[in-house]
Amino acid sequence: MKSMREEAVAIQRRGRTFLTVFVAGVWILPQLVFWWDAWHERHLEVGMAFLASGLFAFVASVLPEGYYRPRGFEASGRFYEWIGIRLFRHFVMNGDDMNTEIRRIYPTYRVIGGLREMRALEAQTRVNERAHMFAFWAGLPAFVYAIVLGWTGFAVFLGVATMLANVYPILLQRYTRGRIHGILLRHGRPAGRPGLRPFPSPHTV
Repeated sequence: MKSMREEAVAIQRRGRTFLTVFVAGVWILPQLVFWWDAWHERHLEVGMAFLASGLFAFVASVLPEGYYRPRGFEASGRFYEWIGIRLFRHFVMNGDDMNTEIRRIYPTYRVIGGLREMRALEAQTRVNERAHMFAFWAGLPAFVYAIVLGWTGFAVFLGVATMLANVYPILLQRYTRGRIHGILLRHGRPAGRPGLRPFPSPHTV
């Protein structure tokens, strides 16, 4: 018989599998189908768009630490809540629905059990945001090219898929990081000074 921890891990594994299939189905596969159909329409500007998006994608993966510090308007989280980030959070890994299901089986389960886990989560949001920024810029040419070709339906589909697969996940990382910084400040643990890493030697989860 599985222990409560094993049950929790199994739920997370199923959630990760579902999200992987979802992203592959609604974002990656449609782009591959699009390029398969559209490549014969290729012009010089398409190659230039690929080069530009690739450059932006790599730049996005090495943004300075200052970019990841929450801005003033992010501190309260109200802006992100207004655009529906809390609703989106229900459906992601370690989101509200998954945590509720795990706690139903494993009542003492917590994503953040203390300061160490909070620091780890803060660091992980940076890793996640970098990955989604890279994916956003790498996938942008398909969306733009669909508009150029007049494939409005496909452009709308790719735009919505990009919002769900990358834009909202980026916003969620910033929302989470802003909440963590706010909690640390309220408890007398400053999140860092400009030009310095917010937490010394963070460990990712």
